[in-house]
Amino acid sequence: MTTLHRISAFWRDHPAVVDPALAVLVAILSVTAAKGGECLPCDPALRGLDAIGYGLLIAASASLAWMRRAPLAVFGANLLLIGTYLALDYTEAYTGYSVFVAVLAVAAHRPLPAGLAVWATCMATIFVFREPHFGFELLNVVQISALTFAVALGAYLRTRWAYLEVLGDRARLAEHEAQLMREQALARQRGRIARELHDVVAHSMSVVALQIGGARLTMTRDPARADDALARAERATREAMSELRRLLGVLRPEVADDGLAPQPGVASIEPLLENARGAGLRITHRVEGEPPPLPATFELSLFRIVQESVTNALRHAGPGAELDVVLRYGPDWVEVEAVDAGSELSTPTAAAGSADAGHGLIGMRERVEMFGGELAAGPLPGGGFRVLARMPVPGEPAPDAPGGPPAGS
Repeated sequence: MTTLHRISAFWRDHPAVVDPALAVLVAILSVTAAKGGECLPCDPALRGLDAIGYGLLIAASASLAWMRRAPLAVFGANLLLIGTYLALDYTEAYTGYSVFVAVLAVAAHRPLPAGLAVWATCMATIFVFREPHFGFELLNVVQISALTFAVALGAYLRTRWAYLEVLGDRARLAEHEAQLMREQALARQRGRIARELHDVVAHSMSVVALQIGGARLTMTRDPARADDALARAERATREAMSELRRLLGVLRPEVADDGLAPQPGVASIEPLLENARGAGLRITHRVEGEPPPLPATFELSLFRIVQESVTNALRHAGPGAELDVVLRYGPDWVEVEAVDAGSELSTPTAAAGSADAGHGLIGMRERVEMFGGELAAGPLPGGGFRVLARMPVPGEPAPDAPGGPPAGS
């Protein structure tokens, strides 16, 4: 940054300090110049300085303390006071310091036409009050040049400050947009973690509740079976705790990942179904087609969809229900179908209620839509519930499914 830029920035940013200090400085210069001019040869008709002359010079300079708030009013006051000073024929050695600063203030803080107008007014004043005594001499040229420079400098400063203000606005806007993006990313992250927590807790607690309930019923007459149920409940609880610790690692990156369970994927579906079988569900599981390489986030979504389907079956159909889970792999798409045939414990009302927009189904739909897929979930006419999710493999186009779009969408 150049010296001129530093001066202009300081002038712009510190008006409470700059304006009064400048007014004092101009008053000292004006009085000193006028006093020194009395020692120079001049027109005998000119008056010597007295209290009125000093008062006019000091008042004109003092008005500069308000030049930032009312530049046109300050210029008008200077024009009146200095015009009176010249009209009373005081010494001409005063070279108009306060007028120079007033013109500069108008040009810096008002549009260019206002600066040109005050310049023209000053030119008229010079020729009206100075020409009768001195004609067009060197001092007039100096004053005209100084006033012209004041207008040009003020216009430059005004343009410069406007440019800096635009840059500041852009920087603030960019920071605001960056903050919004950070907040949106944080909201998405929180939503994802909330879905993960729901899937983990809802499924695990459903399994644990059923296993503990079964253990209580068989504890006296079949201790071995009760012990097996409690062992399954313990295992489900440990797995849930492990996944919760993994989510804690996402929320708190400083927590080390050592010893935490890896993110579940397609390979974790069979152990998930095995735990559900231990809770009383009768589950069949088929894989159709050859699995392509899939991203970890894609596999996690497949696992969560199956997990939520199992949770719904446990919650609404109850033990003894039949659940058919099919994982189909196409050339560039994957389908997950989970059909719950219901049981004697389920009711049409319970099955239909599971189709409501609860957190689980909302989470499933968001996972599917995140990859550009489709989800159909709803009760079957003869009882039970069906979930059908179809997602294109990331990076590949998604052709129409052989059997058309998922039913019930």
